[in-house]
Amino acid sequence: LFFIMGDIGATGADTMAHGLKQQEVRNAAILMSVISIIVLICAIPIISLSIRVLKEHDRHGALARFSIISVNYTLMTFAWCIFAATELLVMAANPEIDIHGIVMRVVIAVAVTAGSFAFIFALDKVADNSTGTTHKVIVKIILAKAILIGFSWEHCFQVALETMGANFNEYAALVTLLLSIMLCIVVFPAYLWYIMPKVSELREAREAEFGAED
Repeated sequence: LFFIMGDIGATGADTMAHGLKQQEVRNAAILMSVISIIVLICAIPIISLSIRVLKEHDRHGALARFSIISVNYTLMTFAWCIFAATELLVMAANPEIDIHGIVMRVVIAVAVTAGSFAFIFALDKVADNSTGTTHKVIVKIILAKAILIGFSWEHCFQVALETMGANFNEYAALVTLLLSIMLCIVVFPAYLWYIMPKVSELREAREAEFGAED
């Protein structure tokens, strides 16, 4: 339910705001922010329960898989809700803003990235001084903010590709597809060569310090 709420909220934020007065949009932004906080509060016991389930049961069993899926859905919903709230706040500040424009997408992405960085920096300090379940819960919440950053920049790439493809009239869909394939050809190898090795290195270092993550 939380996942569906977040998905609809984020992808339809501009639709929901269309035709509403500025104060109503502002109220919608506040409501979405409250929902984000509620989802985050719900995520803490869900993550804690998942950690306990993974300790006591086979991680390939149905219960363990359900707990992992529940955590992932909750974290993604939290990220979607925060992103939707950010869009609504921008529209509330200036209803004339073209939320679909590439410039505004970049501005929102930069704002989300900066806010998430501050949030992650603070949580990382707390995580460094915590152990056990508390440490793992904080790490999962940090992951949710990383997902949020990914969502915001993904929207930028999407709008950029659609804008470039729109210049080719009836071939817009085909050009957008080809540009997407070219982007994958460039980004995916870089991900495998540079990002994945670093992630594996950091994961091994964390497991050596705190023990294998369940």
